[in-house]
Amino acid sequence: MLHRAGAPAWCPRSRVRTPAVGPTLARGGFATVRAMFDFPDFHKIGVAEFGNHENRCHHLDCTETYDGLDPTVWDQSSNVEAAGRLKGKLPLVHGGLDDNVSPHQTLRLVDRIIAHDKDFDLLIIPGAEHAYLGFEHYVARRRWDYLVRGLMGIEPPEGRLTPAPTGTEMIAEFMMT
Repeated sequence: MLHRAGAPAWCPRSRVRTPAVGPTLARGGFATVRAMFDFPDFHKIGVAEFGNHENRCHHLDCTETYDGLDPTVWDQSSNVEAAGRLKGKLPLVHGGLDDNVSPHQTLRLVDRIIAHDKDFDLLIIPGAEHAYLGFEHYVARRRWDYLVRGLMGIEPPEGRLTPAPTGTEMIAEFMMT
């Protein structure tokens, strides 16, 4: 748990070189952005992938289950409403054909970040759905490169991140074990 004063109790600020929120997906994409908005002096960089940034436009059964029926609570939990608090480096990544968390979730956030004249990066993967099937290596490399540049201040080395083998044979082998 993060404390409003800065570093988590288990992580003294003196031992943290550059605080960061790592890459996260869907609800984690929401949480990455929210942590950067709520604790901007601690979280300097984050990678948010297909985040459901606006629960009013997500699966209402999920929103109502966790946030209740009061729309004012939905406003309070909206990353779109909090976009003006962005300070750090934030790439937003989304699959163009995502049918679980619609890309419009990210685009609504982008619209509000632009309205606040904040800097961010956006990567839409055309043809990719929620799991980035067929694009896993590209997304992983871009995520890795962004964090290396942002945290270490260097260009990623050549030959980084060898693509993981994928395909029906690998999936079948995985399911058999």
